[in-house]
Amino acid sequence: MALKFRSLPARAATLKRATDAALASYVANLAGQGSALSDPRLAFGFCYLASHYGLGLVEMPAVESAMEFLERNVELLNESDKP
Repeated sequence: MALKFRSLPARAATLKRATDAALASYVANLAGQGSALSDPRLAFGFCYLASHYGLGLVEMPAVESAMEFLERNVELLNESDKP
């Protein structure tokens, strides 16, 4: 997703780096952040941001800030699912 929406070439090495960053970050943070990562939307957001970090597109403070915003506003995400 990070490559597609950023219009980056989907080279095998780039795809692997983004995927590894997302999955490794998810696994590493699951124990400490399990409650947040149990929500599929927050888990997706975290992996999406982690893949950007792994590609060098964002710095860690931006990832942390975005995740804090998502966690604080998860109820708004839940409301968008209601008909």
